[in-house]
Amino acid sequence: AMAMSPAAKSGVGGARSKTVEELSEELGWSWYQWRLFLFVGLCVAADSIEVNLLSFISVEATKDWHLEEFWEDTVAAAVFGGEVVGCALFGLFADKYGRLPAFAMGVAFVSAFGIASSFAANVEQLVVMRFGVGLGIGGVTPALHPL
Repeated sequence: AMAMSPAAKSGVGGARSKTVEELSEELGWSWYQWRLFLFVGLCVAADSIEVNLLSFISVEATKDWHLEEFWEDTVAAAVFGGEVVGCALFGLFADKYGRLPAFAMGVAFVSAFGIASSFAANVEQLVVMRFGVGLGIGGVTPALHPL
């Protein structure tokens, strides 16, 4: 543990200030914190799975649609491009409207565009849908860490 100076140890009226860790241990976790922990954990897991699906989607799309290497790489690049744009846009949105609404909207984007990806009729639609997934992943990222 970090040593505190005597000035930092005394609070208002000479009372000792408590650290965040001490307050957390004293208060404990309520049902709200456990729900938030579970929900955020599941969203992080889903986000990770979505990113890991890239390799499978690219390979299967190449097999099914006989894609050239350019299009195979473009499917993956669309997700990462969407993440960059999503981080910027959702970061601004979160600053204005709050982290939780930005997080919820990011999860909705990942869900909606992820499902829509399975209905893509051609590689151009797949690229657009995967870009939307990337937007959502980028939206979850800046809102997730403060939660």
